[in-house]
Formats: sequence, structure tokens, C-alpha cells
Amino acid sequence: MTQILIILVSLSGIAIRACTRRMSVFEWGLLFFVGLNLFLVQLQMFVGENGKLVWILRYHQAALALLYGWAAWTVVESVKASTGWLRKGIVCVAVLWLASAGGTVLWRIVKHSFVESRRNSQMLAAQWAADVIEKDWNGPKADRERFFTIQEYHPRRRPVVFSRGAYLPYISGGRWYSLSPDVRRHEKPDYAFLSAGERVPRGMVCIAEKTYGKKKRVFRIYRKKSPKHGKIKNENKH
Repeated sequence: MTQILIILVSLSGIAIRACTRRMSVFEWGLLFFVGLNLFLVQLQMFVGENGKLVWILRYHQAALALLYGWAAWTVVESVKASTGWLRKGIVCVAVLWLASAGGTVLWRIVKHSFVESRRNSQMLAAQWAADVIEKDWNGPKADRERFFTIQEYHPRRRPVVFSRGAYLPYISGGRWYSLSPDVRRHEKPDYAFLSAGERVPRGMVCIAEKTYGKKKRVFRIYRKKSPKHGKIKNENKH
């Protein structure tokens, strides 16, 4: 939401500078670069999604950040053009905005040390799961062959891990079980990392379980069935 507001302020500043003919050649060039970047990223997603138009803000954040200079100019000019309580109000809003934005980012960084959240529990459980998977996996470190798909980048690293996010597959040295149907036609997960109650992929058996936090969040590791499965390891000592 904050980014959208900053972008709107930036666009208003661009409109003012364009209408008053104060835009420099450099500014027009920068604006053209941002527009071209947005177009190419959207074109890539359009092709990758088989003709479906999708807008995902995080894919455009790097380019849209280049607009923030116009947002700062708009605020400064608004302060200069106003007087009395209006000027004080604009300054207060700008200061509170910057403080809240910076405070929000700082809180997101440090909150994991103070707040027991589902995301924090999942991150800690993923670190535990990575160790379990590393000790359990006796298959190849990479596929010998790589199949081609235009849908997304497809690494060869193994094992293939089904999880909520790619953090666990990354730290375990494997790869994420792709969300793409085209990829899923060619492969099945070697492991699955899920919290209690989540749907388990077919053909998998639980090999380890652990509980985190005061809310007793249970996480389980599943492995593709094979004739030599051991018993479930319950490690609820955290």
C-alpha cells in the first residue's frame, strides 16, 4: 500500500513537471527506461502465462523505485507552495510517513527475535527439516538430464522438495517442486515439508515430526514411499 501511494505521488509530480515544461532530457530518458522495463517484464509474464495478463508488483519494484525522486520533489514543492497550518500539516504527514515506513522495515527485521509468529516457526522448522533431509537423502545431487520448458527456469538439483516457499529447498541443496503444471508432468517430489492439517501429496509417508512454539505448531516431513522406510521420528523437544 505504501509503495502504491509513493508511486501515485511520483506520477503527480511527473505530470506537474511535464505540464509546466520542466522535465529535462535526463528525466524523460529515465521515464522511458522505467516504462520499457515495465513493458518487457509484463511481456515476459504474458508469454509465460500463455496469454494471461498478470500484474505482480514485486516484479516491478526495481524499476518503480526510480520514480521515488519525483515523489520527493512533489513533497518539497508542496511545502514551498503552502503556508501556515497547511505547510505544517504536509511536513508532519511526510515525517510520519517516513518514520512509519522505516519503522515497519526495522520491525520486520527484528520481530522474529521477539514475536512468535507462524512465519518464524516455519523458518525454524525449515532449518530443522533441511538437516533431516540432508541426512536422509541418498539419491543423486543433480539430475543427469534436464527437460525443457518455457514456463520457468528449471534447475537440476536434487532432492525435489514440496513446501510453502523455496527457502527449505534452497538451504537443503535441492530444488522446489514447481508450481507449473508443465513441470509437474515430468517430476514428482522426493520430500514434502508441511504443517499439520495440510494436504499431503500422494505416495508419501511421514518420516519426522516436530513442534515449535507456545502455540504448538506441528511440522512434518514426508518422503516418497519406498520399500525401506523407517519409523517416524518425533522430535518435539524444541
